[in-house]
Amino acid sequence: MKMSNIRQQLGVGHSFFAAMKQRMGLQHVQLGFMSQFAEFLRENPTFKQSEVYHRPDCTCANCKVKRAQTGRRRGRPSKELIAA
Repeated sequence: MKMSNIRQQLGVGHSFFAAMKQRMGLQHVQLGFMSQFAEFLRENPTFKQSEVYHRPDCTCANCKVKRAQTGRRRGRPSKELIAA
């Protein structure tokens, strides 16, 4: 079944469903079984989107380490880094 149909049947939003897929290890999968997602929700009744996607002001250990790293930049690398 298409993931969009599964999401509609579960009645959840796009970002919550994407977080669920990421937690289940199905990021790039386009077809799946409704039973997989139902089982996941039964096993994880308190699952929150914020467990996967952290807020900018998050104070968990991993986020603190990411913020402490210097030179982190999103997007395309600079030409100096490519030439080196």
